[in-house]
Amino acid sequence: MFLLIQLLGAVAAVAAAPTNLQTVDAVDNVSDIVDTRFASPDGMCNVTLVIGSQELKVSKEFLAVHSPIFAKLFAGNITEKVEIADVDYDEFVSLMQIIFPGRSKISDATVLQILQLADQFQIERVLDLAETHLLSTAAFPIAKKFQLADQFKLPALKDKCLHSYEYMSEFKHLKFTAEYATFSDSLKASICDRMLDLKASIIEDKFA
Repeated sequence: MFLLIQLLGAVAAVAAAPTNLQTVDAVDNVSDIVDTRFASPDGMCNVTLVIGSQELKVSKEFLAVHSPIFAKLFAGNITEKVEIADVDYDEFVSLMQIIFPGRSKISDATVLQILQLADQFQIERVLDLAETHLLSTAAFPIAKKFQLADQFKLPALKDKCLHSYEYMSEFKHLKFTAEYATFSDSLKASICDRMLDLKASIIEDKFA
């Protein structure tokens, strides 16, 4: 029987929150085929991630560089298998393909799941890449982009959404969207500030 370390989903900030790891028994029915596509550049794999019924061999050092969650997990000199709970295998592979240079790019179809996982494992580089994609894509309405900027703390996306409106009347529809109900007080305040700026600009133009 090998020991597994279970990494629960929805991990809070590393420094502030207690660890959500615990030792568990070996996972039953794990596939005999181990995916090794995400070895480090020198080909080294020194840990096996168990995700559902599948296994993925990776480099501890490579993951630790990109994610403080994995850095903390591997700090205990874990040498066997690590279970990643509440994560879809294919979605995690998509995340790994973004981390590894030249493997894959974020698309409209994957950006939402990539954001969720990058936020869960605190992978800042991937969050930045996802924000860059959202800044350029027209696949999502402004209300959705506002919601994502608010949820995942994407300041450049939030700023672009705010300044995409040039008239006060354009903000009116936001209140009637499903996304508006999820907006934080901070975001709503920023929207009000932008509306006041536009109003001030109108007054200045009127009396210029």
